[in-house]
Amino acid sequence: MSVALIASNTMFGYYSKVLLTSMIEDKVHATFVRRLNFAELEEYVTDETTTVIILGHPYANSQESSLREVLTKLDIDGNIPFTQLIHVCNWGDTIKLPGVVSIVEEETSVTKALSDYIATGSSIFGETEMNVGARKLVNHLESYHQYDFMHHRTSQPLSLKLIADAYRGRVDQAVKLTDEGVTFDYGLRDSLHEQMEEYIYGAIDKVAVELVNGTIIAVLHAENYHNEIAHKIMSAYQQAGYQNVIVLIGKETRGDDMFHIRVSDNLDAESVAKHLNNGKGNKHASTVFLGKHRQAEINIIKAKMANYL
Repeated sequence: MSVALIASNTMFGYYSKVLLTSMIEDKVHATFVRRLNFAELEEYVTDETTTVIILGHPYANSQESSLREVLTKLDIDGNIPFTQLIHVCNWGDTIKLPGVVSIVEEETSVTKALSDYIATGSSIFGETEMNVGARKLVNHLESYHQYDFMHHRTSQPLSLKLIADAYRGRVDQAVKLTDEGVTFDYGLRDSLHEQMEEYIYGAIDKVAVELVNGTIIAVLHAENYHNEIAHKIMSAYQQAGYQNVIVLIGKETRGDDMFHIRVSDNLDAESVAKHLNNGKGNKHASTVFLGKHRQAEINIIKAKMANYL
């Protein structure tokens, strides 16, 4: 039997392969993608696939007809032993189709939601066991999801995040789960932590801050370490007496600028994103596209140079 894992290209997606490999005997073929079109699910299925696990990719009810069509096609194809689809995400709609297990859990990490489901023994995998390393990995990832851990160089949740950022889909080459715990190269961890600190301080130096009706709004651009940057900014302003803080971190795409939104505990990130430009996410973290930043710069340059040349 073989499992087709289609996971988001995040630390939770990358570590889901490590976790699954340690929990089940089936061969796991993992693909990490930024976005998933459920209508193209067939592209990830081989003639050995018995189970498809979609992790970290939100589903919308508007996709039901196309997904039903794909599942029907897979079900009647005698060359493919496809049996079940498992879907786990932090936001979006629940898939309500026969033969599909769909878990949408906003409060816990997708890795914990998946491991909890498999550990019940009710899945297609039957009875499974988690070694000490697997249990610790789930707990560390959950701590990072809640962003509730001690912030220092040897912090396990942060260390795992840094290693995932460096290795991405090959993180299983750097992190091992054993009966003693989670193991990795501490020298690598120290180097990555130093690199992160330098990057964060450089990014924060360029932050623009406004006070709007008692709420701090911080805006900056950064390609990496969005959670770490946002929480460092929020912590600094909360210690200064400002309880309401919104941080928008822009990441340039080929089109509009995409902003990651993080907010203090008493605010709702999804509500902020929807108000700004119909963005999406959950109350802890969301994203929104805001304006063609790069194109605006090009237009300014063109206008200025037109008077010069």
